[in-house]
Amino acid sequence: MASHIKSKHKLIKEKEKKQLTIRETINNSEAIIYNKDSFKKFLIRWIVKDDLPFTCVESEDFCNMIYLLRKDAFIPSADTVKNYIMTFYEDSHKKIALILQNTSSKISFTIDAWTSSNNYSFLGITAHWVTESWELKSILLDFIKLEGPHSGANIKEAFLKSLKNFEIESKILGVTTDNAHVRCLAHVINLAAQQALTTLKAVENDETSDEEVGSLIRKLRTLVKKIKASPQQENKFKAQCKAANVPNLNVILDPLNTLSNSDPTLRPFTINEEEWVHLLEIEELLKCFAKATKQICGETYPTISYVIPIYNILLNKLEDFCDTPNRFENGKEAATNAINKLKTYYNKTDSTLYAVSLILDPRLKIEYMKDNEWERKWIDKKKKMYLNSIRHYMRLKKLKILI
Repeated sequence: MASHIKSKHKLIKEKEKKQLTIRETINNSEAIIYNKDSFKKFLIRWIVKDDLPFTCVESEDFCNMIYLLRKDAFIPSADTVKNYIMTFYEDSHKKIALILQNTSSKISFTIDAWTSSNNYSFLGITAHWVTESWELKSILLDFIKLEGPHSGANIKEAFLKSLKNFEIESKILGVTTDNAHVRCLAHVINLAAQQALTTLKAVENDETSDEEVGSLIRKLRTLVKKIKASPQQENKFKAQCKAANVPNLNVILDPLNTLSNSDPTLRPFTINEEEWVHLLEIEELLKCFAKATKQICGETYPTISYVIPIYNILLNKLEDFCDTPNRFENGKEAATNAINKLKTYYNKTDSTLYAVSLILDPRLKIEYMKDNEWERKWIDKKKKMYLNSIRHYMRLKKLKILI
């Protein structure tokens, strides 16, 4: 069963192949033999992957190293390297366009707009599709410098222009971004976590004075910042950790209290036993967001079928957190606000795309809904969405289906 799942469904990640050492490469019978074209290929790859300036090929030391390896090697100029890379890009663009145009599957896209530290805006577009042999493929399709704001209209225009460039406008299955056809679940989870943290007053002003330290998390973070800001305090903290026989990176009650008692300036930030219990509860609350984010951020396997289950797991865990006796009130309020934020987006998953992906996943199928005691009307609705979708695509393929 394991080998079947591994070979046919690619659900078990294979161990990454170990990169050969220089000596192993030399001894390898398939080692690449030098020629001008192969050297050009690897030179371009190196410059692009390591984000090097084109002028690196004109470095005297670089040239001497290459000539040491091969006296008759041809080293191109910086301008020639630029031309090589542009030609390589154009050739690659044509090959990728041909692959995407000819794939029999629809194509899903993930897009992300962001601003660099020097205030340049960019839009990254990644394409995902399934080959005839049922292999999931992904490729960075475009990386566009955006002009103007990150508005929906601006992003849409840049996105459609890129698809037109590749002549694949008709092959869209879905678009995943912060707030689009398919909402980015990792983004939604982050919004819920931020809602919880805001309730806990975790975001403090960097200029907060000692007298303004109010919340428990702020107290902890301010204490850490004060320790980190002073080499002397950090050394004292490390000494207390050593005395308590704990790793330096662990924030332990006794060393912190001892340190605070030994320095009057840190006493306002002393964390008592009850507060440590609250901090552990906050850790428990935030861990469920971290685990869900890790699960949904897979790059080598599809994740859309697990959107609804992850919503359900998160909501159940947060509701259990609220129902547990003796929780501190601020923690319950934080969990409740996170629940409300998640429900806002969970209600938007009632669509064909989510229904089809859930039912087609062999780990879930309709049994998932039955096992989790969904109401009959919701199960029937998802099943109807699935069957209508199958009929729709069968009509497009001009095939007959018996249901």
